[in-house]
Amino acid sequence: MLGLEEVPGWSLDSSSNLISSGMLVCLLLLPVIWGRLPQEEATFSVNIPETVMSQENLCVQIPCSFYYLGKGNINNQIFLNWYWNESLVASSKQGIPISERFKDRFKIMGNVQNHNCSLYIQNAQKSDTGNYTLSLKKRQSKSISEKKVFVNISDLTQKPDIQAPETLKTGVQGTLICKMPGACDGENSPIFLWKGSALSFPNASSKVSFTPRPKDHGTNITCTVTFKNSSMTSEKTVQLNVTYPPKKLTIQVLQRNQIVSRSLGNESYLPVLEGESLNLSCAVDSNPAVPLNWMKGKQIQTSSQISAAGVVSLRLHQIGPSDSGEYTCQIQGPQKSKKASLMLSVQYPPKLFNSSCSWTREGLLCTCSVRAEPAPTLCWWLGESPLQDNSSKDTLQVVSSTSGVWTNSSLSLKQKLDPALNLRCEGKNPHGAHSLSILLIPGRSVDSLHFYFALCSLRNFKDIPLPKLRTKYNFFFNWTLYFLFEFVFNYELQQSICV
Repeated sequence: MLGLEEVPGWSLDSSSNLISSGMLVCLLLLPVIWGRLPQEEATFSVNIPETVMSQENLCVQIPCSFYYLGKGNINNQIFLNWYWNESLVASSKQGIPISERFKDRFKIMGNVQNHNCSLYIQNAQKSDTGNYTLSLKKRQSKSISEKKVFVNISDLTQKPDIQAPETLKTGVQGTLICKMPGACDGENSPIFLWKGSALSFPNASSKVSFTPRPKDHGTNITCTVTFKNSSMTSEKTVQLNVTYPPKKLTIQVLQRNQIVSRSLGNESYLPVLEGESLNLSCAVDSNPAVPLNWMKGKQIQTSSQISAAGVVSLRLHQIGPSDSGEYTCQIQGPQKSKKASLMLSVQYPPKLFNSSCSWTREGLLCTCSVRAEPAPTLCWWLGESPLQDNSSKDTLQVVSSTSGVWTNSSLSLKQKLDPALNLRCEGKNPHGAHSLSILLIPGRSVDSLHFYFALCSLRNFKDIPLPKLRTKYNFFFNWTLYFLFEFVFNYELQQSICV
């Protein structure tokens, strides 16, 4: 064709090879026409989240990074621009005008050399919500890459964080630190204020130090955060946990659900009537709480119960004379030297025991024993005349003594008794009286005297109902004495016999 020689491996077919060769040439010339060679093609990878959420008055950071995947280093030729909707809010290039609304609060963090394209928004406002666009531009060129992110600014609900020791020790200085998550640093940082009864005065700092006292345990301390250029505040309150050793033990006595006695550490005395019920409660103020127990003498009262932390109770039902004694509440463990005591005195009216009369060669000898709490007085009556203790006459002698709750007395008569008179032994204390009357009964002969003994009931000084019980007469007879015993528990009959 046209005198051209066919080159081995080439085809001169005009319908195939020549057309293919022409297309190859055009493809090779395209980069030259566009002014760029294939090895100069630039490629960027941008990492940025799709959505960023924050709250009003906090600082917002939109994390962003990029990587250049092409050949060569073009970092010095790249500029970063951030847009809110269509408005420029920040740029890495100096001298670009930015609206007053944005230029003081919006900043690009880092630089191109560090591949950092993050945007920082200080004291964010709800009006800052919207779509933000990152634009990477090369000098005197169109945008190389763009990336969008949605930022949502909501109402402030964030509370401060208070860093405090789990426990504070009495007398040892402790430090609390208040932080506001997401708050700005530097000149835009918020203002902190501490308040609480543990502080001697309010403290305007993010850190507060003080020396706690026992009374500060369980009290509140509050950190309030106020944002600059805003009336908005946020606060958080924590309760202090202050440890302190046990102080004085307190004993409280309840009778019929009413407090009848309270003791603060020192031994106290408590009288109570027989038959009553008591609840002894012992408490000690400490943190942490310490275990307590009740003791009577040296015996631990196993019936005591822990009713609360640092409180132990002992219930005494229908107490009797055997319940009298010293009750001690003490701390278990190394601090058991701390204790409080209560002296319980169970009180009851007089009761006559082991009273008797007998004839001797010298005359009549009578003994009388009475028991009561408080200790009773004992008096002998001859007719209506009292016979004084330790009185001594030729024909009459009385000797009395008291030991604890017992009073014992003996009477010696060396004269003939007038049958019109009666002899009476009477024990008495503030809660009542008990009497034994010896009534003379005329006998068959002058030498044979007969006596009538009546063991009378308690005279009640407290208006407590007396049991009505009466036994039948019992007659005892011997050669010289004729005894008639009657146990009387009827108050009306007592008046006629014992008085």
